[in-house]
Amino acid sequence: MPKKTITIFTQAEKWGSLAEFTIAHRTQELITNEYAMYITIHTQTVEIDEIEINSERLTNAHIDYLRSLKSQVSAKAQVDLKNLDEQINNLLCLENKGVA
Repeated sequence: MPKKTITIFTQAEKWGSLAEFTIAHRTQELITNEYAMYITIHTQTVEIDEIEINSERLTNAHIDYLRSLKSQVSAKAQVDLKNLDEQINNLLCLENKGVA
């Protein structure tokens, strides 16, 4: 399996003058700007295995994601429909018209 070399930057980062520093590891070295301060503490080069990804694997992952999203949307819709039915029934009861 082919290898790929990547560089990992360990940086202290601070958002705003009163914030505390936190430590982050990333593959891109960020530079201080008007919003945040970055101090590079350590740089390390590592080799990782290059994985092969084919279009079928990506398509299947996309399908799995869409199915999961569909399930979440369906569950939320069921809750929303139940809430609407309850509101309708409450209004009908106020008018003494019974349950819809």
